[in-house]
Amino acid sequence: MIRGGEGSRLVPAGDLIGTKVKNFENEDLGRIKDVIIDMEYGAASYAILTHGGFLGMGEKLYAVPFQALDLNPERDSLTLDVSMQRLHDAPGFVTENWPETPSYEYLTDVYNYFGYELYWLEPREK
Repeated sequence: MIRGGEGSRLVPAGDLIGTKVKNFENEDLGRIKDVIIDMEYGAASYAILTHGGFLGMGEKLYAVPFQALDLNPERDSLTLDVSMQRLHDAPGFVTENWPETPSYEYLTDVYNYFGYELYWLEPREK
């Protein structure tokens, strides 16, 4: 169960680790492995979704724009509006080859693939 306040808008990031991710067809897409925070912009940039494998072996990791995830009403999983095939075709890595240093160049591919605005290119207020 994911805790939170102000409805579903304020959620502890730690509660998301290990949370199931499903699509609207109720297919199990995987689990959240980590949430990456963009310290310059003060926002959750993306979640790392782990899919497949057994006991951590053979799993594939996907960066998913954080805005693409919705908390379901029961607060026991997240929803990602992609088919299983679309997820399999997304930019991803096996665990052993995950980039150690995320870059905006890589995120540009991820955000474009999932159809989200590149927040780091928009003017921001301080």
